[in-house]
Amino acid sequence: MSRFTKYAIGYGVISFLAMLVFLGFGSGLLPVIIGSVLSVAPVPLYIWLVLRTDPSPEPWKILLPCFIWGLAASAVLSLLFNTVAAGFFTPTVGKLVLAPLIEEFFKGLALIGMLLFARSYMNNLRDGMVYGSMVGLGFSMSENVLYYVQAFLSGGFLETFKTFGLRALGGVYAHPLFTSLTALGIVLSMRQKNPTLQKLVGFGGFFAAVLMHMVWNASPMLGQNGFWLMWVVIYMPALLFMFNYEFKEKKI
Repeated sequence: MSRFTKYAIGYGVISFLAMLVFLGFGSGLLPVIIGSVLSVAPVPLYIWLVLRTDPSPEPWKILLPCFIWGLAASAVLSLLFNTVAAGFFTPTVGKLVLAPLIEEFFKGLALIGMLLFARSYMNNLRDGMVYGSMVGLGFSMSENVLYYVQAFLSGGFLETFKTFGLRALGGVYAHPLFTSLTALGIVLSMRQKNPTLQKLVGFGGFFAAVLMHMVWNASPMLGQNGFWLMWVVIYMPALLFMFNYEFKEKKI
């Protein structure tokens, strides 16, 4: 394991623990313990399901830093910027517009970093999906702790496990799917020779991620069954395509 990977793991662990300590001061020990266990326990299975879609396994020296960027840096920065933005915009604007833009931007920085410093590892569409999913899974792990703690404080164990069902089962691959769209845009942009087309394709992937994130956040506005309607019509078809489509292993 490289020194960089070891540092990345250490940074991720320390940042995640620091977030738990911070939450503990405001909500108590029990909600944080329950939220942490529910958030962390399923993650190895989620990662395994993503990695098994790639016929040519990616190196952990790149996979782990991507996961940790989502877990620590992008989650913390997104929380900070979302909190600041909440003082200037209505909750609806924050949830439907600002949160998708902020979160997809900070998650996407990991992929920009790969483009600049580890370009050779993201050389086809399947690689992009895998690395984007790793960033998204890390982000989801941190974000889920917050949701589970809030659920416990508002409704105890029943509300917590209800939230767990929605997020860990119904929407487990939401953030991985969003960030994968950004990654696919980056990979496709790398195949373009025209500089203008490169930018259009790259930003197109990012805005596709933001748009799907906006639709996801807007689903409760469709009523009691809005989440499941969106889940059936948009989320599952997109997810099945991403996981099952035979992306051509065309190297860049």
